[in-house]
Amino acid sequence: MMESLLQRSAFGSFPTADVSRHQANPCRVKAQPVPKTMGAKGFGAKPAPKQPEPKRGKSVVQKKVQANNTATTKKAVDSALEMLSKEDTKDKVGPAVPQHPDSKWIPKVNPEDAAKGRLDYVTVEEWGNLNSDADLDDLKVKSFSSAYDPADHSRPFYEQLCLHLQLLESKGELKVAQDKSKPLPPFEKWSFGRQTYMQYISDQYTVHEALEDAIFDASGGADQARPGGVNLIVAHRPAPPLPGVGGKVQAALRDVAALGLERCLMLGDDILALCANEAEAEGSGRSAEEVLEELQPGRNASSYAEYIRGLGRKVKDSEVGADEAAEAASELLANWFVVQVSHLTTIMRVGAKATEALGLFPMGAVNYYQTYPEGVEDPLETFREGVDSAGVALGADEAREEVREHLAKAMQKNSILLSTLAVVE
Repeated sequence: MMESLLQRSAFGSFPTADVSRHQANPCRVKAQPVPKTMGAKGFGAKPAPKQPEPKRGKSVVQKKVQANNTATTKKAVDSALEMLSKEDTKDKVGPAVPQHPDSKWIPKVNPEDAAKGRLDYVTVEEWGNLNSDADLDDLKVKSFSSAYDPADHSRPFYEQLCLHLQLLESKGELKVAQDKSKPLPPFEKWSFGRQTYMQYISDQYTVHEALEDAIFDASGGADQARPGGVNLIVAHRPAPPLPGVGGKVQAALRDVAALGLERCLMLGDDILALCANEAEAEGSGRSAEEVLEELQPGRNASSYAEYIRGLGRKVKDSEVGADEAAEAASELLANWFVVQVSHLTTIMRVGAKATEALGLFPMGAVNYYQTYPEGVEDPLETFREGVDSAGVALGADEAREEVREHLAKAMQKNSILLSTLAVVE
């Protein structure tokens, strides 16, 4: 598999994970303490968090909005998973509005409103017959909510990005290209075979390792050594500070690198545990090292990882112009957001089913889902706050727009990795 994991296995890392090995990333503002195992949703009980002192001025409505944001995130990201289970078509977009039984009936669309890319929610109590445009006046509307306008930059960055994903999904822009003759089965029918899951984890490791290296390369700063994804010291020369928008994006990248949400080390631990278990299986006839050596990332994962690394190289390439380097940094930040938000929402669903189907707990192979550094009590909340902080670092509307423009492409590339698991055995 990856040379770094093979080298790690040579130092006797089989068969169980040892979280005390994990080191801090020097590009973080603050050193990362020794990680500990946290119970994520679906993976055991979570320690009760300390109750903060009540703050004045925070209304019940504000608390409800914050709770709804988490649901909004999961809905936006799960849409990509759902699309993998549907046959792709070129002419369909949506669903943006309910389809009327009479296919000849098409509601009028105001081009000016459509051009704004506004996403509104309408709850209709009774649709009626809708035989003509006049019938629209008789609709009984239960509620209306103006949910998201791309031109509105007053929202926190996390909320803005999640709602933008919903807007992209409603416009059919998160579709993943696939063989129309072989639509993927729905999630409930995925079998989660041992071999396919090991391939999936291998793919995730490859992408996360590339992402962490690229962010370090692109974030800017003095020359230094960075602990590699598997605790090996790898020499890196980060990109020089960029001017203008590029510098703001680099500051945002430094912020997200300091959150302690990196998954590469945890994925490496899980892979080593899975390989050790595979080697012990009856009739295997292979050592854990041999199993690991045979495990290679798939084509989609390798391609995505190289694409991400290319973004990091472009940011620090002295021959690349400042505008092109800034765009690459923005695209890298968009990919980081998509990979992390997918992991903390949709992929937790994947992990829960895999844990049940394959017995990952006894193997010690659930670190990817539940092991985080001391201080990261709620990974999703840490992520949300980190994204908002990155939004503050970006500051200007132009810098935020640069990141949003790359969300659709990033989601498509990341979502296709789920196809490895979508098999019925």
